[in-house]
Amino acid sequence: MYGLIGEKLGHSYSKIIHELLGRYEYELIELEPDGLKDFISARNFEGLNVTIPYKQAVMPLCDYVSPLAKAIGAVNTLYFDGENPDGTRRLCGANTDYEGFLYALDRDAIKVERRYCLILGDGATSKTLRTALKRNGAAKIIVASRKAKKGETLLSVDGFEMISYEDLRLHTEIEFVANATPVGTWPKVDESPVDLSIFPLLSGAFDVVYNPQRTKFIWQTKELGIAHSNGLPMLVAQATASAGYFMGTPG
Repeated sequence: MYGLIGEKLGHSYSKIIHELLGRYEYELIELEPDGLKDFISARNFEGLNVTIPYKQAVMPLCDYVSPLAKAIGAVNTLYFDGENPDGTRRLCGANTDYEGFLYALDRDAIKVERRYCLILGDGATSKTLRTALKRNGAAKIIVASRKAKKGETLLSVDGFEMISYEDLRLHTEIEFVANATPVGTWPKVDESPVDLSIFPLLSGAFDVVYNPQRTKFIWQTKELGIAHSNGLPMLVAQATASAGYFMGTPG
């Protein structure tokens, strides 16, 4: 069995995308937090994708985590490869969101090198995006977090400045914004995490949300004439990469 595990999956396109690849059937599996460990430990699956809120929680349940996923601090793909010393199958964790995000930026010619970048949200997806931005030459990266109070700057465990949403207006030099939160996801389609017009130098934007394909955030990028991408190209690219791990043919 192949599938996606998460807490709420009513918005997901993953089953459609994976089954269009034509290599296996794929299920959407909603789990409560207290059921995650038992589900993974039973290992009654061949491969899984992982979404909110379990991308960090699955890491200690793996026998092996890739260096990239360790550096990010999040896993979105579980697959079996080789054996453990006791003869059981080795459960491996990888992060294909990283290459999916970079694919989305390249596809829509969104430049991040030497740019002042803002990531909205401080969860597992935010960790993936800020690692990708750092490794691809962003000049500066800050994170908007609800953990930070107005006028306060916190430091994340991986060394990034975290500021409050109330203080975003003070950062008019921002050139790229990525929404790494679920704000705007169906059915709450009238919500947006930020008013992009407060950033006069903004030249690129990314929204991890893909359902709907045009969120309020994306509509504003179009109105402002800013290069943009929603989360669908990232979803398709990471799914394709995950399928490679599932089938034993990673790219």
